[in-house]
Amino acid sequence: MKVCPGCGSKNNDVAKFCVDCGAPMLQINGTSKVITIGRGAGNSVVLNNPAVSNFHCELVIKNGVVVVTDKNSSNGVFVNGVRITTKALKKGDVVTLGSKFVFNWEDYSTGGAGSPAVPDSSSNGKSEYIIGRDPSCDRQIDNIKVSRKHCRLFLEGNSWFVEDLGSSNGTFLNGAKVLKSKIISSDILTVGGVPFSLESLRGGSKESLDELSISAQHLIYFGGEKRLIDDISLNISPGQFIGIIGGSGAGKTTLMYLICGINKPASGDVKINGESLVANPESFKGVFGYVPQDDILHRELEVRESLLYTGRLRLGHQIQEDEIDERAGKVIKKLRLQEAENVKIGSPEKKGISGGQRKKVNLGQELMTDPNILVLDEPTSGLDPRSDREVMQILRGIADEGRTVLLITHNISEANFKYFTHVIVLAKNGKLAFFGPSSEVKEYFGVEDPAQIFDELDKLTPDEWKQKFKNSRYYNNFANPDTIIKKPQNTKRPVPQTADLLNQMVTLTSRYLKIMMRDTLNLAFLLIQAPFIAILINILFKQKEGETTALFVLTVSSIWLGCSNSVREIVKERSIYKRERMVNLSIPAYLISKLAVLLLFSIFQTFVLVFITSNKFNFENDFQLFFILLLASFTSTVMGLLLSAFSKTDAFALTILPLVLIPMVIFAGMVQPFRAMAESGIDILAGFWLSRWVFELTLLTSHDLKVNEMGFNIDGTGIAFSVIVLMLVCFFTGLVWKLKSLDKRK
Repeated sequence: MKVCPGCGSKNNDVAKFCVDCGAPMLQINGTSKVITIGRGAGNSVVLNNPAVSNFHCELVIKNGVVVVTDKNSSNGVFVNGVRITTKALKKGDVVTLGSKFVFNWEDYSTGGAGSPAVPDSSSNGKSEYIIGRDPSCDRQIDNIKVSRKHCRLFLEGNSWFVEDLGSSNGTFLNGAKVLKSKIISSDILTVGGVPFSLESLRGGSKESLDELSISAQHLIYFGGEKRLIDDISLNISPGQFIGIIGGSGAGKTTLMYLICGINKPASGDVKINGESLVANPESFKGVFGYVPQDDILHRELEVRESLLYTGRLRLGHQIQEDEIDERAGKVIKKLRLQEAENVKIGSPEKKGISGGQRKKVNLGQELMTDPNILVLDEPTSGLDPRSDREVMQILRGIADEGRTVLLITHNISEANFKYFTHVIVLAKNGKLAFFGPSSEVKEYFGVEDPAQIFDELDKLTPDEWKQKFKNSRYYNNFANPDTIIKKPQNTKRPVPQTADLLNQMVTLTSRYLKIMMRDTLNLAFLLIQAPFIAILINILFKQKEGETTALFVLTVSSIWLGCSNSVREIVKERSIYKRERMVNLSIPAYLISKLAVLLLFSIFQTFVLVFITSNKFNFENDFQLFFILLLASFTSTVMGLLLSAFSKTDAFALTILPLVLIPMVIFAGMVQPFRAMAESGIDILAGFWLSRWVFELTLLTSHDLKVNEMGFNIDGTGIAFSVIVLMLVCFFTGLVWKLKSLDKRK
């Protein structure tokens, strides 16, 4: 006899529906089966959700009855809102794993173990799910990186498919960006940087699904031949505010870089909700918010302007301007910056907002994109006690919202420790000495004051601390890699996310232009240089005899001005570039924004040089001369950006500038006539310098009579022009390569 799960009445063995209530009978050919559910890969149903335990519960189907049993899970099993240990289920019961994850048990009660039955036309199974930020979506992910209607899951035949709905930041399947693709239960779908399985999306609740857990597995990292991180594993849950402490050289920053994907481990892996960060870094862009120790901000912008530009740049054109403005207002309020929102950021040398406020704005850049995991490198260093406390309160509030916060700090006072939920302590040489609740760390090290932990670390060797932790109960609870989700390594290479090129180009150009306009002293000197040089040429050189010399000075001046305009423009914001590149900054958009603004200055400077000098010297073709000098100025501008990209500091960029520009003067063919250089064989060396070809081209265009006398080729117009263009292409290619090389994870 079959027992009806709906009303409990008995039916014939061959009955497909209950004769009393009409409910479908769940017995499978009179046999029984057991379906295990959990995060571990060995379960019949694997659910990659942080609320689900490794082996959470099981369904036993026998004699037509479905029984669910909690297997000592951390967050419990609930039936119709009541926590249970074991319970027989009837049709319509709602089974929740933990407080939020709704498990559609009826899908599994009629199919093979681990394979949900496909709902037919007569079932109530849902065949389409819209996923996005909008509250009307079937599955809401309340994160600004997620579009309002981001993607959809739908049933087609007997298969499930995922389709992107024109989202700003893309939909990824197993690390590859997709527009439409079939999806099976073992696949990982990433939306707004948050990975999900098919089951977690179909079986989850409508509430926000963006909580992430981090599983670091056997991380090892070398600096040269020295091991900086020594076999560290960590299990980090959402909502934790973790302080990372340790002596100088213990590997705190290195460990943080590994966790958020800035550096690639020599061995080991970091998994976010079971998906490999090491194998699929592109899938997780925007998930991490990285706040460095230094305040890497554009000091010429006001606080609100800085946040708005960050929002426009990172969130894409599909996020409306009023949404970005609203987000900036929320961040300003959260950081308590209302009084400073319309004040220039400034710097310690140039008065603006206070040092504590700059630290908050630095943090606010990341909060604009609502990261799921926030990592900070000594964000309170140099702050007064009140500002320090404010920042710690803000960070604890972020963690309480369900985000994960990791913070490197040297300030391990009792006052600061009360804000942490957990603490990671590193001994020397990157060995894990402790990871556990902050309330228990003093007892573990046997100290009264957290600051005494540093003294205790010196009493045992790093290896002894590592072994002590491995033998403790904290290891199994917080760092045992055997409790981490084990999933096969994804061998697919991710397709790089396509950046919103046009939006980024407009945003970056607008920001760069505003920054240059705000730096009034530098702007004034840029505008004065060209007329000053042109007036000097008019004063010093005679009308007839001085034309050749004037062309030489114009050539050198155009190259010099173009290069000096740009030689600091990348190196001075290298940190900002790398920070924005970690999220979604497009290299083409970045370079176009620089070149567009610098081209305006090249046009102005070249026009002034030609206009003022042509009134005295009767050059044969002013327009051709203008074009040649503009090409020279633009080419040298790209060369200056290339020098800037290779420079480590502003000072170094300015130091190497004369080493490039002085040979431009020497090898142009005027100081030492090109004929003389050809006779001594130096003309080959001169051919590597831009000025040699530009000067020849100006003579061919404006002063043909002097071409032979100087030793140039009277038929060399085409060759000279081609070489200049080739140099421009080579400089630009080298610039793109250098910027791209900054992405490489060490």
